[in-house]
Amino acid sequence: MAALQLGRKSAWAGLCATAITGVYIAELHSGRCTRILHTSGYFWALGVAVWVPLFLLFWLPNRGRLLLLVSLFAAYLLFPHVYSIPAAPVEARAIRELREMAGALQMRRKQNPAAGYPLELPQKPSGYLEERFKVTYRPLRSRPDGVNDKFLLEATSPWRKCGLYRSFTATENGRIYFTLEDRPATEADGCLE
Repeated sequence: MAALQLGRKSAWAGLCATAITGVYIAELHSGRCTRILHTSGYFWALGVAVWVPLFLLFWLPNRGRLLLLVSLFAAYLLFPHVYSIPAAPVEARAIRELREMAGALQMRRKQNPAAGYPLELPQKPSGYLEERFKVTYRPLRSRPDGVNDKFLLEATSPWRKCGLYRSFTATENGRIYFTLEDRPATEADGCLE
């Protein structure tokens, strides 16, 4: 009898915690900026962090609930309140991918120096990068009758309203330039080292 009640209580607590967590995560996920700035791992971790205390809140008796709420409040007060910049990981990944694509272009040119840089990217941007930035590759010529001896690999952010303000440009010299303005970066802008 006691095992049956414990099973029912656990099922009820799990069902309520799952329903509330599901509504909360669905509401968060409905915002376009939240999906742009965070990966699915963020939503899974947040879902577990919300579900476990809710399950315990529904499963514990009243005294246990009170202790849980007091301990959660104390943990909240002791937890360091850090201002994070959610766009930073997205921008760091964009820079890494731009470096990888520029490296693939350099490798292609070293394999066939007489042909210069290719007309199309040998390594396509990932879906992650294409969803968050407009990626443009432009091979350039110093002389009209010469080969493509320069390139601009631009990643321009269309999500300025979500906090992705920086646009980046990789060049043949291995440098990546950035700007906070709503345009592709140029060599006159700041340079990442």
